[in-house]
Amino acid sequence: MIIFRIIFLFALFLLGVLFFKCAEPELDDQTVARVKGDKITADELLMNYEMLPHLAASKRGEAALKAHLELLIQKKLFIKEGRRLNFHQKPEVQRLVNWFRDEALRKALYRSEIESAAKATEDELLDAFHKGNLQLHVRHLFAKTDQQMQVIQDALSRGVSWEEIAQVVFQDSMLANNGGDLGWVSFGGLDPSLEDSAYALKIGEISGPIRTRFGYHLLQVINTRQNIFVSQNDFENQKPRLIREIERRKAKKLSNEFIKNYMENQKVELYNPTFDLLVSKIRAHVIDSRRAEQNFLPPMKDTELKGLEAGLEAYSKEILITYRDGQWTIGDFLEKLGNLPIARRPVMVSPTRFRKDLGNMIQDDFLAREARRRGLEKDPEVAREVRNWEDEYTFSALWQSILDTMTVPEEQLQKFFHQHQARYWIPEQVHVQEILVKTLPEAVNLLNQLKNGAKFSDLAQKYTLRTVNPDSAGDLGWISSGQMGRISEVAFQLKPGQFSAPIQVAGGFSIIQLLGKRPQRNKTLREAREAVVADLHQQMSGEMYQKWVEKLKIGAKIQINDSLLTRLGKQIESDDRVVMPGMREIN
Repeated sequence: MIIFRIIFLFALFLLGVLFFKCAEPELDDQTVARVKGDKITADELLMNYEMLPHLAASKRGEAALKAHLELLIQKKLFIKEGRRLNFHQKPEVQRLVNWFRDEALRKALYRSEIESAAKATEDELLDAFHKGNLQLHVRHLFAKTDQQMQVIQDALSRGVSWEEIAQVVFQDSMLANNGGDLGWVSFGGLDPSLEDSAYALKIGEISGPIRTRFGYHLLQVINTRQNIFVSQNDFENQKPRLIREIERRKAKKLSNEFIKNYMENQKVELYNPTFDLLVSKIRAHVIDSRRAEQNFLPPMKDTELKGLEAGLEAYSKEILITYRDGQWTIGDFLEKLGNLPIARRPVMVSPTRFRKDLGNMIQDDFLAREARRRGLEKDPEVAREVRNWEDEYTFSALWQSILDTMTVPEEQLQKFFHQHQARYWIPEQVHVQEILVKTLPEAVNLLNQLKNGAKFSDLAQKYTLRTVNPDSAGDLGWISSGQMGRISEVAFQLKPGQFSAPIQVAGGFSIIQLLGKRPQRNKTLREAREAVVADLHQQMSGEMYQKWVEKLKIGAKIQINDSLLTRLGKQIESDDRVVMPGMREIN
């Protein structure tokens, strides 16, 4: 009985194993792994291999791909955990995902409206091939406005030479001196609107004004030369390049026309008094608060946005724009601004730049709305992009929450500093005073005064063009080797109290005096604290990451398609180059 029972239990075990194996879906020839039911495709792996070339720089072929696959597996595990803990539903994650959803919708609208209509025809390819083998020697004249172009045309009609006009209209010295000569050009060498006009001209003929995004142009073809040794084989070889160029041009033209017509149909109007109010509040709450410490103006941060919202609270119902079937109030604008990723927010440099950025923001919003109206949220590519971005930000939110739990104990900080003290040091430095003047004769005159006993700081206070502050008297402070180019190089050769001969630098000529030297030394913990905290935090986060990977792998079902991995490894090793998805088929 016992033997029969053992046999029966063993048979049940075998059946269980067989059932489990059958229950696991097979990996197809484009799936390199499956992690808890989620696929990692060959395209994903090759993309990771391309985008992170330093991840496994010492490995080749299959070994390199295994390292990249391990990273993707780990990321999938974190994403699955983040979803289990509902990090993908956090407002800050969804805010970003919603923007990328709109971006994916705009791309889908572009695909449905533009891509199919932008296909190159055989006639267009033959015309481009002909242009590619017919070179034109072209010169041009340029004006910013229509009125300026009229003046240029009037001057030409009165007999003023092309070369004389070029001297006046071009700021670029080369174009001013060579009469606006663009040299020999062929298909793809000019702005398409200029190119079309140039190929329609006869030798010596002058075009009418041609408008581009830069301004207005006149063209003249000076000469032509034809490559007569061409064959059908040449055409076939050049076809892929010609297709790309023609379709790029057609797509750009069709896209511009679609957006222009669509936005004109929306009848968008900006209410200037509200816009001016908005600009004044941005200046008061954002720009002015930055000027003390910044010479550039990055996009608005969330903290600055909150301050702006507070300043505009009384005006939230004011109408900013109207359009065919609705309007934006200041409150609507602020809400939409807050939903943008920081890097995509308007740059608050000037009212003109802000007006342009606001226009782009309105346009993007309307195009996404049109894509929704057409039902493009159901587009498989949109769904794929949205899922990918949701995964990315779910992973980031989970990992940030883990990092936020980490603390750096003072005892551990001190121990780490003493173990790695050699990392934290201050290089040899010199204390330098400078007199910067515009010309060499000025510098020589000051040098003679110094040789005759003049006090360096008095001359620096009176003459130097470089002032750290009004009372610095040319004091550049302590500088390290290489920090100030030639000045540093000369300073390290001087003795304390000694001054140099004139040194040519950007902006003129410098005379420097060495005020002191101090040798290289190790930093104290107080001096190095910020760097030590960062280094220790990085080490601890690496250790924390590995612990989490080990934890997430426990009981996780991970399947790897070893045969596909081997095949891909051989492919990239034999090619000895990066293989981007879509560039070639997997054999």
